[in-house]
Amino acid sequence: MPVLTNSSTRKKFLHAYLSKLESSGIRAVVLHSYEDLPGPDDHDIDIATDSGNLERALELQVDVAAEHGWQLVQSLRHEITASYRVLASIDNPLQSLKLDL
Repeated sequence: MPVLTNSSTRKKFLHAYLSKLESSGIRAVVLHSYEDLPGPDDHDIDIATDSGNLERALELQVDVAAEHGWQLVQSLRHEITASYRVLASIDNPLQSLKLDL
């Protein structure tokens, strides 16, 4: 089995999360730089969704994280309808994603 690089592991998790949103009927869009996802480690990923689906989208983040060996390590509710979160691989915490919904 090939060893996944930091970028490919991050990409796999991000793809799983976006797929879970879609399969759950939650419309979401990556706002910019989608050609290079997941992008550099030090950048966040801006995702827009209907504010009525925000809570469910945040719950799904935790569910997908658990399914893929990741965990929520930081959460900041910076607006009523927006949340910034950092998720990291349990096996290698240096593999992380910063998601801004």
